[in-house]
Amino acid sequence: MYKFSDYFFVLCLLACAVLFGILLTDTQAKFYEYRKETEAQLCEKDIKIAQLEKEVRLLKTDLNLKENGFSEK
Repeated sequence: MYKFSDYFFVLCLLACAVLFGILLTDTQAKFYEYRKETEAQLCEKDIKIAQLEKEVRLLKTDLNLKENGFSEK
């Protein structure tokens, strides 16, 4: 028959598997949260870049008008 050490070994393996599963689930949850935060930051930066590009276009237009004057057609 099986000895106590055999049952203990199987129990230890089972406990390790459960702990590994818990650790893996926690790590995946943290990664998912980090990914969501990163995507939100990138979205905010994309909006800021679009605003700055618009401002640059307006400033270029203003500079062009200042240098060349306003031409009425």
